[in-house]
Amino acid sequence: MTYLHLQLLLFVSSSLMSGMAIAAPQIQPGTMNLGVPGQITRNQGVPQRPAINQTPQIQNVVIPQQPIQTQNNMPVPQPTQDKSTPKQQKPDMTNGTQTSVPATDKPISFGIVLFPGYEPLDVMGPLQILFRLSMSKSIKLSVIAAQKGPVSAQPDAPQLKGRILAAPQMIATNTFEDAPELDILLIPGGWGMLILADNVDASLQKFIKERYPKLQNLMSVCTGAIALAKSGLLKGKQATTNKSAYDEITTKYSDGIKWVPNARWTEDGKIWTSSGVAAGIDMTYAFFNKTYGPEVMKKVMNDMEYAPHTNSRYDPFSVVFNVRGAAASNADECPKPL
Repeated sequence: MTYLHLQLLLFVSSSLMSGMAIAAPQIQPGTMNLGVPGQITRNQGVPQRPAINQTPQIQNVVIPQQPIQTQNNMPVPQPTQDKSTPKQQKPDMTNGTQTSVPATDKPISFGIVLFPGYEPLDVMGPLQILFRLSMSKSIKLSVIAAQKGPVSAQPDAPQLKGRILAAPQMIATNTFEDAPELDILLIPGGWGMLILADNVDASLQKFIKERYPKLQNLMSVCTGAIALAKSGLLKGKQATTNKSAYDEITTKYSDGIKWVPNARWTEDGKIWTSSGVAAGIDMTYAFFNKTYGPEVMKKVMNDMEYAPHTNSRYDPFSVVFNVRGAAASNADECPKPL
């Protein structure tokens, strides 16, 4: 390979990397910065690698019009465009099923709410799927809280007074007042949600109710269902929540809600709810499997080396925690890779 060949190869390679845009979290000392909201733009200065098994498209690569000369003064054949190649059609985003998420190439605007004492995996589990998906799909991420800046997973609970937990801090990029328009909003749970539920501050419920009419989907993980219940949006809907606190929550918030004791997750209209903590990963998989189809999500989950539960009624923890009204569930069921 001549020097000129090498220069051309490096030029094409750098163009490939600059064409990728990934919703990658930014990490700072002591905090986890999930990035700035808004539409993902190209050429952000950080090399991005393409999704596994996906051939990237070469963009903005200019082939010299004059033949490249070698040391022997012999011209190198120039690559030509094959005009006979048929135009690639866009994939069927819905996989033949109807979904309330827009089945187009326009970016999905996804918002996640934070509050002091959120459960880390309630947030990071769904975010891991979003991160992998954003390598091939356009996703705008907004991290929303009462105030911008770091939000700690350390709950302000009297039972934990004097004890410092291994609690991460994540950066809220928007407030309830300046959050952009959203297609999907996810509310996590955690000890902090139980504290919020007993407070007179109703700013979270107000935000959810104001945004709900324009949302394509509203989702909750674990005790995040409390915020949906207090907003009045679960009336007449099926829903589930953390099984260790299931009886207490469903007794306190029982007005017109069809609580499902045996459910890893539920879907009722445009509202999705999941059981505790790790169940949010399975719900997020099921949601995007319906949105983008099984082939896309198979690549995402296998790349994560995670075998999701695909049966929404698989719920052995309802038996573990002796949930009222729960039927026996096969605790030995082992999920398999997709």
